[in-house]
Parts: sequence; structure tokens; C-alpha cells
Amino acid sequence: MSKLLTLAGTEVEIQEIQTWNERMFRLYQSDRLYFHPNFLIRKIQARRIRTIVDFLQVSPNDAVLDVGCGEGHLFAHLPRSARRVGIDLCRTALAVAGERYHNAEWVHGDVHCMPFQSHLFDKVCCSEVLEHVLNPDRLIRELFRVVKPTGRVVLTIPIEKALNRVKDLMLTNPFGRQLFPDIPRRTEWHLTEYSPELLQTQVRDLFCIERAKQLPWSWLGLGYGILCTPK
Repeated sequence: MSKLLTLAGTEVEIQEIQTWNERMFRLYQSDRLYFHPNFLIRKIQARRIRTIVDFLQVSPNDAVLDVGCGEGHLFAHLPRSARRVGIDLCRTALAVAGERYHNAEWVHGDVHCMPFQSHLFDKVCCSEVLEHVLNPDRLIRELFRVVKPTGRVVLTIPIEKALNRVKDLMLTNPFGRQLFPDIPRRTEWHLTEYSPELLQTQVRDLFCIERAKQLPWSWLGLGYGILCTPK
């Protein structure tokens, strides 16, 4: 049986990827970051969402797709009149999203092969998802397929090496462990070690990069976000 190795060194059976993904969501669910008692962690999440909203520039009549939507946090910041569609492999996350946002559409599905017609969406977001999937290149091709030729796509990724350096600095001393008691040194949910250069390479055949930004701040580059338009 085929296996994959996560960045944390955990082996996963590929045939059981959905079960594994559900287990990882329950272990690392993003709600704890958005509502974390540590102000800095909440601020980091808020900065990422603010950047996505700024890059997307959603109009009231737009059709918006959030790929790997999780609990649907992005939709709280978009116009209610826009058509808002979220897709995720995790049924648990979608159940939470559905309870919170009744006027959005929630789709359970594989983001590598999404059940949408081509060129359907004006704006597409794929935030902190590429590092979790088996085939990032295939997902990027799907983003290109479902967005309108005049649309926008926003992608964000964690910069794995920078994150690990900060974690190693903070979590190897008692003060850091007290500030961030529930942050793991390494996450077994990440399958690809992302960098800005890797993301740029993966999108350049299909998209033009219009804007790019270090996240959450230019002086603390723990993540990276780009605004793309289809070629």
C-alpha cells in the first residue's frame, strides 16, 4: 500500500487520506488560532485574512470560491450579497462552517478535482492549503480552471523554514512554552515545505503574479501571499 511521509516524519496511508485529514483537523483545527488566548497568534490570523480580503477586492455581485475553506472564517469578511462557496475535504470543518454561515454554500469534495464548471468564479482564495494536499500542481491547475479569465486568485502559504526557526527559538525555553503552550514544534499535517520561490515556480505557467506580500508583516516573514490573474 502506498504511503506518504509528512514533514514531521509521520507516515500516512494514501488510501486513507480523508480519514487522516479529519484526524488532523480535529488535532490542529484553525479555530484555536483565530480565538487563541495569545494576542499575537490572533493578530497573525487577522493580518492574513485582511491581506486576502484586500487582494481579492470582492464586489457585491461576485461569485467567490474558498478552496480548503475550513470553518469558513474568510466569509465573515466578504459582502453578504456575493455568492460565497466553500469547498473542503473535511466534513467536520464544513459542519462548523454551515452552522455559522447559513447564507453560504458548503461543498464536500476533493480540491484536486472540484465539482464546478470551468470559469465559474470571479474570485478564488486558496489560503494555507497547498502544503496539506497530495498534488499541489494539480490543485493550482484546478484554480486556473474554475476562475474566470478576468478573475483573481489569492494564494497564501506558510514559509516552513522561517516558522521552524521561530518555533525552535521560542519553544525550547520555559518562557516561550508558557506563552505558546499548545503550539507544536512541527506539524504532521504539512506535506510540502513551502517557500516563496517554490510557490512562484508552481504558478508561473498559468498565472501572472500581480502582488506579493510577506505575512503577517514584512519584518516577520512567517508566510507569503500572492494575488494572481490567469494568463
